[in-house]
Amino acid sequence: MSDLSYEAALAEAERLARLSDDALIEQLGLRVADAEHNPGGKQRAQSFSAPFAHTAEDLLSTEDLRKLGRRWWGKLQREIMAIICDKNREEMSKITGGKTIPQIAASLATAGVVAVVAAPPAWIIVATSLVAAKIAETGIDAMCELWSERLSWRSSVLPWCGGPKDGVEDADEAADACDDGELFRSAACDELGV
Repeated sequence: MSDLSYEAALAEAERLARLSDDALIEQLGLRVADAEHNPGGKQRAQSFSAPFAHTAEDLLSTEDLRKLGRRWWGKLQREIMAIICDKNREEMSKITGGKTIPQIAASLATAGVVAVVAAPPAWIIVATSLVAAKIAETGIDAMCELWSERLSWRSSVLPWCGGPKDGVEDADEAADACDDGELFRSAACDELGV
């Protein structure tokens, strides 16, 4: 049986807090690859921590793991930010306020995000670790304000930019081309509307 307690999430978040954004993206790719390709991978994905790193490594190159991680980070980021930046942000401020990055990540991962986001706990803890670092850096209100501005900008620009005639076949391809693992990508990527 999987341990989805706050303590289990915190222990894994503390380990993940030592990794760079790029290493976290690679870790996410590794966990996705493990769940999709290895015997027992789906069961391992139901825990915050398991021996994924040693079972999926031979399947994909480091760059392939990063690409897979970026693709899934793009999906998870939208879902998690929609939860965190909901109109009732006061509850999230209580969950994230005055805590360390691992504590924020563990709080988010165990505060119902796993139940709402369509991904297993092994992936959620990595995604909430990425988000937690940004919350600690800027605060939840500033992060959500920036997120909201990006969404507004995207909706006003997307109909006029990007698309097959620009050499980008789909949103995933554009996201892969731009996403460097940061929660908020560079202005050059934003100009593409991804």
